[in-house]
Amino acid sequence: GFLVPMNLCFPHSTNGWPVRAIPLAVNVIQHPLPTGQRCYRLGQALRAAVESFPEDSKIVVMGTGGMSHQLQGKRFGFMNEKFDQWFLDQLEADPERLARITHQEIMEQAGAEAVELIMWLTMRGALSPQARRVHRNYYAPMTTGMGLITFEA
Repeated sequence: GFLVPMNLCFPHSTNGWPVRAIPLAVNVIQHPLPTGQRCYRLGQALRAAVESFPEDSKIVVMGTGGMSHQLQGKRFGFMNEKFDQWFLDQLEADPERLARITHQEIMEQAGAEAVELIMWLTMRGALSPQARRVHRNYYAPMTTGMGLITFEA
């Protein structure tokens, strides 16, 4: 969830990336999982911490994780593009509402592994409520919905 986006966004050499990175892991594997609301508040706390820095820094916050997908059981291969598009819409327009949906709702509508989307809420919580979308893309080639949304705060 960290290395792929970093390698796609920044040139990597044997000396590392040209930027400093602080990975923040959110548990999406072992119960109890944090709620979407808790992840959103974690992002808000991250924003408050960054705003307290004395220097004026440029910060990139990435939220990663697969969109709709289920990799086991009777629904193996399940994807729901309609849910994924709705999630991207809400991430932009009403992230607080989005943060209130339950793990059960996510799993029913988007597959068991789609609970990874709560990590996107950490990213969105770290941004200004007035953050402006500058890019959005969705792609569902096989077994996992993949999305990208870029905001500028």
